[in-house]
Amino acid sequence: MNLVEGKLIDRTFVFAFLSGLFMSFSAACNTVYPIFIRFEGGSAYTIGLFMGLLNLSALAGRPLIGMMIDRWGAKSVMLLATVVMSLPALGFLLLIDNGIGPAIWVLRIIQGLGGGAHFTAYMLFAAETAPPTRRSEMVGRYGIAGLAGAMVVPPIAEKIVMPSGPGSTSTSTLTLLFTIVLALGALACLSTILIPSSPRNTAGKLPSTRGLIDTIKSNRMRLVFAIAFLFSIGFAAAPSFLAPVAFTRGIQGFGLYFTGFGLSAIFVRAFSAKWGDRYGMRRVLVPCFLLYAFGLMILHFSTSTEWVVISGIINGIAHGIAFPLVTTLGYTMAPKGYTGSSMALVTGMMDGGTALSAFALGQAAEWWGYGVIFPASAFAIILAILILLRDVLIRPKPIKKQKTMEFKY
Repeated sequence: MNLVEGKLIDRTFVFAFLSGLFMSFSAACNTVYPIFIRFEGGSAYTIGLFMGLLNLSALAGRPLIGMMIDRWGAKSVMLLATVVMSLPALGFLLLIDNGIGPAIWVLRIIQGLGGGAHFTAYMLFAAETAPPTRRSEMVGRYGIAGLAGAMVVPPIAEKIVMPSGPGSTSTSTLTLLFTIVLALGALACLSTILIPSSPRNTAGKLPSTRGLIDTIKSNRMRLVFAIAFLFSIGFAAAPSFLAPVAFTRGIQGFGLYFTGFGLSAIFVRAFSAKWGDRYGMRRVLVPCFLLYAFGLMILHFSTSTEWVVISGIINGIAHGIAFPLVTTLGYTMAPKGYTGSSMALVTGMMDGGTALSAFALGQAAEWWGYGVIFPASAFAIILAILILLRDVLIRPKPIKKQKTMEFKY
């Protein structure tokens, strides 16, 4: 990639983008996994555990994933991750109609490890191969792959597993779902293999454990950890719980939330990609988070497909701007030589927030009903806004990549 001329789209981008696209299609099928758990006899609490375990396992593997990326490079980890993330679908396929046994939980853990590894390596690959002055723009372009998955797949997956609406799930519909997930994983593997080698993405020495600990303790990383954690609580609510909420309210077509989400996010990213580089990432994040909280409250009061879609559009606008900024902020704050580990920790905080959201809100829904979910998620976003405002007041200048912070052991 010609970093001097600022070229953003070339063969490297195309095949890396395709790898992310196929994996995002696979990951977006996760929105109907609660229907699978419900089909196997699971309760709201069981759904919360199952959905949260994906991110908890990804979080647990983050330190090792980060060190693997710093040692072997993002492309190698992306390839391994596509295999690890995709194969559990074969196990789920073979376990249909067998209830919720230990094997399902083991497969979910494996799926989470693969998903966490691919997400981290993919976003780091985007940041590494970007021209320095257009980094948030490049991360935003790569992120369109994930938005496309969110836009296209959920309504299709809903029709696959529930062809005639709630209650129409069967062994055959779930078999088709998991077969498609396996095929998407194979396409992602092929795309990753075809990514050309990049001099910006070469392997290095294995980072030291002490350096990793210092990265975690770094003052300038704490801001990113906090907002990534709280932000993830907000954006995880709909993928984890919209399906059962819509089921209990009798709302059909809930998958259109994700279509509106993806369309609006892609649209807004087309003209907002340079805002973070131009105006400062933290300043742009504040109104985006506020809009996100507003969208979640609309979803809370929604009783029809139309309002669910409106909420999806609002949240998509906020997410389309905010997500690449949070990710790029983590890369910008990273100490030299620990970009892989730092990115793994930031995305790990997102997994931690998602896992907590699923576990805690699943239990809360068991006690008080599904109505508690979206207000609690909006509250987490408001906390992130307060943290950002405090940091901007203390350090008003825009944050730029520092090359001087380097651990030597």
